Amino acid sequence: MPGQRDLFAWLFLLSLVVCCSACGTIRSVSHGVAPRIESVSCRLAENGEFVDVRFRFHGKEPFDPDQPGTFLIEEATGEKFYLLALQRIGKVGLKAQTDEQPVHSITFKNRGGLLKPGARVTLVVGEDRREHLLLEK
Repeated sequence: MPGQRDLFAWLFLLSLVVCCSACGTIRSVSHGVAPRIESVSCRLAENGEFVDVRFRFHGKEPFDPDQPGTFLIEEATGEKFYLLALQRIGKVGLKAQTDEQPVHSITFKNRGGLLKPGARVTLVVGEDRREHLLLEK
């Protein structure tokens, strides 16, 4: 019967696609998605006491400055550095608006001066990450 053969052919083709996808030869669509965090700068501030990170946040959802899980990771040691909440400014300040994309600024406390110029850090904002940021002086 031609109907059963067609059904069998479609099932066989579907199983090949699933198998190839599991082997990694077919990439999922999410690999082509651009990161939502675009780094503008990552610098030591106030004689190395703080780290100032400026970035743009892309995506449909607006950036939530009070989102839990916002921290900086030193890639060499895995040490985490958390947000510094300033009384008058809060955790995140909106510094400038260029090209219709706001530039956010986050300040982290550099505990004990552990972070040095030239270190590589990862910015984590909830589930979004921006890796290999070079810490400038």
